[in-house]
Amino acid sequence: DTYEGGWRDGIISGPGIYQFAEGSIWNNPEL
Repeated sequence: DTYEGGWRDGIISGPGIYQFAEGSIWNNPEL
């Protein structure tokens, strides 16, 4: 699922790594 702001419950290959799951990881250089 995709959430507001582009967050998603999984790993996305893009400008940053967005992981919204167990052990949330926020790696977004644009943030």
